Amino acid sequence: VNTNVVETETIPLDVSTDNEVVVENEATTTAATGENNASSTSETEITTGDAYASANVLSVVNLNLVESNGFLYLLNNFLQSLGHIDLRLFSSPETPPDNPCGTPSCDDFASSLSVEATNQAEISNALITRSSTGNNSATGGQSSIATGNAFAGANLVNIANTNIINSNYLLFAFNNFGGWDGDLIFPNSFFFSSFFSQSSTEGAEVSDTNSANVESEVEVLAETGGNEAEGEGAVIGSGDALAGANVSNIVNTNLFNTSNFFVVFRIFGSWNGSVFNAPEGIEWAETPS
Repeated sequence: VNTNVVETETIPLDVSTDNEVVVENEATTTAATGENNASSTSETEITTGDAYASANVLSVVNLNLVESNGFLYLLNNFLQSLGHIDLRLFSSPETPPDNPCGTPSCDDFASSLSVEATNQAEISNALITRSSTGNNSATGGQSSIATGNAFAGANLVNIANTNIINSNYLLFAFNNFGGWDGDLIFPNSFFFSSFFSQSSTEGAEVSDTNSANVESEVEVLAETGGNEAEGEGAVIGSGDALAGANVSNIVNTNLFNTSNFFVVFRIFGSWNGSVFNAPEGIEWAETPS
């Protein structure tokens, strides 16, 4: 009787990281159609177009991933026919590659898991977003000023010193200027069933040491006023001015056998829509603003 015995040697899996980073971001976005001057002895007219200013700043530093997945989505929409936001497009199933270990799971080779991470981060942000159609001056017998709309939007996200082990994360930030006739559609229940489930890692040793200093200065300005018209029957009509910002600081985050789900969106105007496929146990509510 021939008996073939295949022995597999298990070895410990040790992960050690030591990260130190300094990041400085300076971003200025300006859109202007105003600051016009016109004068005549008869009819004087100033008409400005719309101004749109948008900025997205994302800093991801000292990110340590071990058997984990993540997804980030930042969006600003200015009075466009956006329709539905369908996040199912970003979660289409893919055929996993062949396991290079030749076993049901690569963890079968590891007799133990040890992770040690040391992270230090210094982040400084100076973000300015300005949009202006105003500050116009018209002088004449009959003077008129009609300014366009001004919109300014900014998303600032700082993700620092993040240790994700056997976990998943999702971040979505959205600014919509004006009305929105559309739905926010999350992936189906099968996606979240996998997203919120992690395989057990018994006997694992995880040690995380994080230090972070984050300073952010954000200025978002939308202006349509400051207009001057002189003359008989002077008329000034200013457009709408909307400004909004989302600032998210996610620092010193340690995820182990868990998941992180973060969504924030602001609608400047009326919203004719709903949220579909929200994960079980998560509800949404509309605020007065």
